[in-house]
Amino acid sequence: MLRGASAGGLAGSVRGIACRWGGGGGGGTRATVTRALGSGDAPVDGGGGASIQDKLAARRAARGKRPGQAGGEGGRAAGGAVRGGRGGGGGGRGGRGAGGGKGLSAAIALNRLISQAEDPEGLLRLVADELPNFDDVNVSTAFSKLGRLCGSRSFPRNIAADHRFRGLMVSLRDLCADGQLQAQAVANITHAVSKMSAAGKLATDDAGVQGTLAALEQRVVRVASDMKPQEVSNTAYGFALVGWDPGAEARAALEAAVVRVAPDPDMVPQNVSNVLWALATLGWEPGAEARAALEAAVVREARGMKPQELANTAWSFATLGLMPGAEVWAALKAAVVRVGPGMDAQAVANMTWSFATLGLMPGAVARAALEAAVVRVGPDMNAQAVSNITWSFATLGLIPGAAAWAALEAAVVRVGPRMDAQAVANIAWSCATLGLMPRAAAWAALEAAVVRVGPSMIAQAVANTAWSFATLGLMPGAEAWAALEAAVVRVGPGMNAQNVSNTLWSVATLGLMPGAEAWAALEAAVVRVARDMKPQAVANSVFGFLTLAATRGAPLPACYPFLWRVACGFEQQSFKPVEMSMLFQAYLIHTELVKSDVLDEVTFPPWIMHEAREAWMRQAQEEVKMGWWPKEIASILGDLGIPHEVERLTDDGYFSVDVYLPGNDIALELDGPTHFIASAGEGGASGDKPCTTRTPRSEIRDMFLARRHRVVLSVPWFEFDKLRGRAEKSEYVAAKLRAAGVSIPAAT
Repeated sequence: MLRGASAGGLAGSVRGIACRWGGGGGGGTRATVTRALGSGDAPVDGGGGASIQDKLAARRAARGKRPGQAGGEGGRAAGGAVRGGRGGGGGGRGGRGAGGGKGLSAAIALNRLISQAEDPEGLLRLVADELPNFDDVNVSTAFSKLGRLCGSRSFPRNIAADHRFRGLMVSLRDLCADGQLQAQAVANITHAVSKMSAAGKLATDDAGVQGTLAALEQRVVRVASDMKPQEVSNTAYGFALVGWDPGAEARAALEAAVVRVAPDPDMVPQNVSNVLWALATLGWEPGAEARAALEAAVVREARGMKPQELANTAWSFATLGLMPGAEVWAALKAAVVRVGPGMDAQAVANMTWSFATLGLMPGAVARAALEAAVVRVGPDMNAQAVSNITWSFATLGLIPGAAAWAALEAAVVRVGPRMDAQAVANIAWSCATLGLMPRAAAWAALEAAVVRVGPSMIAQAVANTAWSFATLGLMPGAEAWAALEAAVVRVGPGMNAQNVSNTLWSVATLGLMPGAEAWAALEAAVVRVARDMKPQAVANSVFGFLTLAATRGAPLPACYPFLWRVACGFEQQSFKPVEMSMLFQAYLIHTELVKSDVLDEVTFPPWIMHEAREAWMRQAQEEVKMGWWPKEIASILGDLGIPHEVERLTDDGYFSVDVYLPGNDIALELDGPTHFIASAGEGGASGDKPCTTRTPRSEIRDMFLARRHRVVLSVPWFEFDKLRGRAEKSEYVAAKLRAAGVSIPAAT
């Protein structure tokens, strides 16, 4: 019996789920949500026109103020502006200093009118009429009100193109430049801008919007020291949601504010979660003090976290690659048990993804809570949630319980038509890594998805998908195979060493000879990346080429000798035992089973006949195990009066024979299901019909045994399994032996 080596395909880099949340935090990939709505959006004429700018200019002149600068240290629209928490209640009335008199009464009256506006157009008309009279509180309230109204159908498609809103932004920049905008107003306005952006109603690549964000950032540097917990949370959240990455000064100011407010009782779970989410979304790793302060806040507040807040907190640590301290981790696991029954699909996906990304086991109780949640929310999962959850189980090496796995399989069938390339590859990789054979319907959904997304697969997705088919022993249907071949041709120039070696190993394991274009693409990729190959990739590539040469008559490529030279460059300890064993098997195939003009150009490593040979022979000896099937065959042979030996090594010690008949020099091999490839495209993965296509591994085994024995006989499991009773089985074995020239005594 020969074993194929593990290809060790690595799952694609997977992030949390990039979906919007309707309040509370939202984990996700860092994906920019700034929208380029186009410069062709016509301004809405609210009746004020350019007179707003004239009034503002007159107001500046009267007060001796300078125009707000649209520049400053412009942050870039970067990072993952995926919705996090609601950011607390933005838009409250700002504080007011002493004095006021008649002006104060007028400002209060204006604030009341702003707050009472019921639709965006009414509010914008009020801005057009009264903007020169707005003070800092009025400007803040107007922004906050627009943030609350941005979900209405009547809201402008791109409010940045409305001249009345542009006037409001100019006034805001003036207030920032003059130092009049205070902490609460800065937080509320930042939060409101982010809400409009996230709703798709504010083009944040607009120059005026960029200038406004830059002005807010500069103001944060000055007022962060006065911010309360919710204001720190709203500001950080707002910058992250809009995709604005603050500069060094603003970051330092916000981090100092986090250190100051984190112990405050008002730093409630949502504020803690939102700050962490904002840091992770922007890829902003906090300094030691800020991190310690946030971790202490998590320990204190985790017991009160809602499902989404908990998932976002865990997602943030994982996205930043920050390993939480023991107390933090214990608090998060305890919270999972508490909120598990209330988690929605995305929270479950983000939570499991976080465990897997950090490489932290959830523990039995938390795992049970997550699995129960998977069963409950399975019908609500989208494609990425299914992908992330299956990937997480596989990455942690946790086989889901029957109910959870059934829920995931049902979800695969439902979301299959909407899976993207990475989701398809990750789900297939997860099934193969866990060794869980999907039911026919689930695998059919994955195959159909492979056909659909093949043109968009990246190199790693192609390699992982092929590796999954091969590891599960499932032959792809004609359409799926054609899609994968076309993808190999397309991505070949971008494949790295592991992609190439895993793809070669996969086609060899399945016995699929690629077409001319795909084969040429793989050869070219090997030539390009061979020098970068690690030991496992070298072993997989050499094994792949030789297996196809021996079983499918594939010509050995010109680069084949160079792969052995690369192998010679490694010390034997660089290879794992399974890789050493694979290389010795490759050596045997090279010397015994193939012919090629390039064979004489090969130089083998000095350790091939020592350490590698020993690794192979240890494997052969380990396979000498007396199972129930050999025992039953041996019993039948005894009844037939045929001398035999069970689990005998060949004379050279290289191979183990299931049953050997010394009198006739016959090797009798008992081939179970792993010696055959299922046709997933036709029969599904459910085992509804026998798999009768032999694996190349079994073909090569028989080639080797045929060189060492007179006859090699195979007993396929699906033939023997259908026999009923001892008499039928004895007659079946006797017929096999007679066909091989064995004389059966008449009495038997």
